[in-house]
Amino acid sequence: MTYDPQVAKWFNKVDTNRTGMLNAEELQLALRNNDLTTFDIET
Repeated sequence: MTYDPQVAKWFNKVDTNRTGMLNAEELQLALRNNDLTTFDIET
């Protein structure tokens, strides 16, 4: 399977524990709301 190099670069930057998967904390840190505040996984 081939991956877009830009997507792979972003994913590797976000996957801080290098598991090859994003956990909820990593995903929350990567996502931003429209007003650029951090995404709250609880809402």
